[in-house]
Amino acid sequence: MALPQGENKPAGATGVIEDVELSGAQGSVSDEKWPCSSQEHRPEVEKKLVRRQDWIIMPQFAVLYLLAYLDRINLGNAKLQGVVEEALNGNDSNFSWAASIFYFGYIIFAIPLTLWGKRFYPSRFIFVSVIGWGIAATAGAGAFNFAGLATSRFFIGLFEAAFAPTAVFHLTLWYTRSELAFRTCLFVGMSAFSGAFGGLVAYGISLIHTTIGHWRVLFLVEGLPTIAFAFVVLFFLPDRPETSKFFRNEEERQIAIRRMNQGQQSEGHNSLVMKHVIASLKDWKVYGVCIVKMGHDASLATISIFLPTILHSLGYSKTAAQYMTIGPYMAGWVVMVSFSLLSDRLRTRGPFIIGGTALAIIGVSLMYTFPAKENPKAALGGVFLLVIGIFPCIPLEVQWVSDNAGAESKKAMALCMIVIAGHCLSILASKSFPEHEGPRYIRGYAIVLSFLCLSFVTSVILYTRHRIINAQRNKKYGKPNPLDKVDTSILADKAPMFRYIP
Repeated sequence: MALPQGENKPAGATGVIEDVELSGAQGSVSDEKWPCSSQEHRPEVEKKLVRRQDWIIMPQFAVLYLLAYLDRINLGNAKLQGVVEEALNGNDSNFSWAASIFYFGYIIFAIPLTLWGKRFYPSRFIFVSVIGWGIAATAGAGAFNFAGLATSRFFIGLFEAAFAPTAVFHLTLWYTRSELAFRTCLFVGMSAFSGAFGGLVAYGISLIHTTIGHWRVLFLVEGLPTIAFAFVVLFFLPDRPETSKFFRNEEERQIAIRRMNQGQQSEGHNSLVMKHVIASLKDWKVYGVCIVKMGHDASLATISIFLPTILHSLGYSKTAAQYMTIGPYMAGWVVMVSFSLLSDRLRTRGPFIIGGTALAIIGVSLMYTFPAKENPKAALGGVFLLVIGIFPCIPLEVQWVSDNAGAESKKAMALCMIVIAGHCLSILASKSFPEHEGPRYIRGYAIVLSFLCLSFVTSVILYTRHRIINAQRNKKYGKPNPLDKVDTSILADKAPMFRYIP
């Protein structure tokens, strides 16, 4: 039974929220009781539901991101296996453009595909994306010139543009904001694992005897599994809670829907609210995260494409340089998981992004200051610091903008914006480390270091501003119950009872 307006009853010890009306001033909604047969059993039912989601949704996204990142970064290992000499006529400039063309495909199609994908069943939309980039990646093995390799890379970027923002958005439909950083880390974090795994695969392939170039075998080995796994997604990835056949009964469905509405309000299936899309384009905080991501993605592109080459410049053989990438990547993965777990527990993102960026700045400074040939230990230490600093920031900044969008359509657009901003800097970074400037790469390191410093300052500003806005709203409207559904249908993150994750 609805309470009179102004007599909203907070959740009790059992966490049950009573059915109350919307308070126009506060924008906070508490709907029907949690749909459990027993109030005491609600936490147990919810815990089992989340665990089942973890076992079904997360492994699929983790494998997909691993495959996506392998197909994205294998050009760095292919360079050491002769792709420049065999397909690019020894032209290092063409290799740089082949690395960059991926980002052009991604940037051009990220916004239309992600917004379009919100109107379709995720399993089908992601299936098309995965099978598309898998075919494009496999086709790269047949390239005999720059045009063939560039075409393959462009279509990998095009189809991957439909995956990553859609996947992050899809997670927000199944997990609460206090659960998302770790889950986002589990699949975005595969970028670190894929670096280690990709180096191991490339090393193994370099040892086999074959009549075709090792880089062609590499593209086949890392492209064909993507095509096969697309069909797993088609049949087993759950869609939105409102329409999915994932649930055992209607009670589970209602619990999932209620969880999805904590802190905001669902827009429903097959909907796109243009005023919220436009709101993203007008929000300075979204542009702030874009700036943060630009510095991080510039560093990430450096790691992805040039880490094997940088390690080779330290004196390792080309074969050894490929498996030597495993150490930095695995260190980055461990720190990423640790930061994400703490971020969810403390319900904050900013301090971890600030700390990771500081580590990356120190790492790039070491690489910039100490020539690899003269002081390889300091340079290698810089590589490790750069990797363990940058990789934790990637899932956290993605989740930061997702947490604080307030509405689904604004969230989808904001995710596209930060991805595009980051990839613009990835293009710049991929053009900033030409072979003739090695092994010091002074210009490249200087560019990356400049943007990292800008990311650091912007992160501090965003963190501080989020805390100030939350304090102002708490003082004016009172602290909201975190289990309440907040009416964000009109004002999105500007709803009085919406609170930012600082």
